[in-house]
Amino acid sequence: MFVRRLPALALLALPIVLANCGSDSSDKGGGAGAPSSSAGSGSSGSPAVAGAPAAGASAAGAPSVAGGGSSSVAGGGSSSVAGGGSTSTGGTGTAGGSAGGNSAGGNSAGAAGKAGGGSGGGSGGTTGGTFTLTSAEITAGMTFPEAHTCDGGGGSLNFGTSPSFKWANPPAGTMSYAFFVIDWSLTMKATPDVLGYHSATFNIPTTVTEVPKGATTITGAKVINGVYVGPCPAAGATDQYHIIIMAMPMASYTTTGSSSAGVKAAYDQLKPLALATAEIIAPYKRK
Repeated sequence: MFVRRLPALALLALPIVLANCGSDSSDKGGGAGAPSSSAGSGSSGSPAVAGAPAAGASAAGAPSVAGGGSSSVAGGGSSSVAGGGSTSTGGTGTAGGSAGGNSAGGNSAGAAGKAGGGSGGGSGGTTGGTFTLTSAEITAGMTFPEAHTCDGGGGSLNFGTSPSFKWANPPAGTMSYAFFVIDWSLTMKATPDVLGYHSATFNIPTTVTEVPKGATTITGAKVINGVYVGPCPAAGATDQYHIIIMAMPMASYTTTGSSSAGVKAAYDQLKPLALATAEIIAPYKRK
């Protein structure tokens, strides 16, 4: 009786054995597929899972997907957006990283260089030094020689003969010069005195780089009061005088007014436009 039932028991046990074998096989298959999914690059992973990092869904995408590791997905793509590149965030592979790094970075750097004046040309550059004004008769801080003041007489308006002046190293883009003599003590008072604006000479051609000693005019230039109208403070007073040369970006300017008011109008108009200025500051005490 027992012998007859043995085959039947064996048949009942067979599904249980087969079920256990199927469970082991499934666990092993899942273990092999998991790294492929998380790495996003294993050949045994499904295409849908492996493609996710390439679309930028994961910042820690696999090196093989981003074409340069996580720095290419998170760094290359992000850099492209931050730098203004048109490459989409995350890119795909080496091309995305290259477009983000080279195109966005390089072009942005080039644009910044141009915007910041990196080429160094134009009216902002210099011809090789600081714009300067010098005189053989007057140096900064020394008292004006009497011959060049109203105490000495002569010259324009009998305010003294002109010393010699020379200027050098104008900035690139200079098209003309403007030359002024101003009594700073009068013009900087709490209530400015227009009589402190002594003389103005502008539209001076760039071929002219000096005022010769004793000059009263300069060919081609516009002159108000004279090329040089020297110091003439009140009796016993000591005033500070500024002899100023300006490098201008245009060859010709039109101003209004005459006498001291015309000098002031020209100074106020031209000073903000000057590419560069140089000056000699010196005092004079009237006898």
